[in-house]
Amino acid sequence: MGIIGKMLHGSIDLGGKIVDAMGDAVNRTGQAINESAAQTSLQVKINVVNSEIEECYREIGRRVVTHIRTTRTSPNLTVYGEPLRNAIAKTVYKEQLEAELAERERQDEVMSGAFGDMKRQLDQALAAGLITQQEYDTKLLNVARTGSFRS
Repeated sequence: MGIIGKMLHGSIDLGGKIVDAMGDAVNRTGQAINESAAQTSLQVKINVVNSEIEECYREIGRRVVTHIRTTRTSPNLTVYGEPLRNAIAKTVYKEQLEAELAERERQDEVMSGAFGDMKRQLDQALAAGLITQQEYDTKLLNVARTGSFRS
């Protein structure tokens, strides 16, 4: 192969590497956007549930004041009724959403570090057919356990 052929071949290799790097960068950006959108969605749900809980509290307070004004006695549990049941259910739901959000944030921290980089390398190798699913699983377990691809 002549000098021009070598230069052309080198240019093609370089171009391929650039395209691969750009594709990888776009893929990572898309994943980050999806993860961020999921976390934002959870935060919006939490804010909506907080508003609904506050509305339940206002209704409970209104009922207590009305009961005390009309009967001049302390209210019993039945006065609170549906708003109290709603507040309890919504509080439980809010706690579940907050736990899910905390778990997603924890996973983001893990995936943004060295483990995430190694997992992405394994994902690419598996997608390219360089390793089998069994090798992928073994190597991923080693990465999680030791921080390295080796056992």
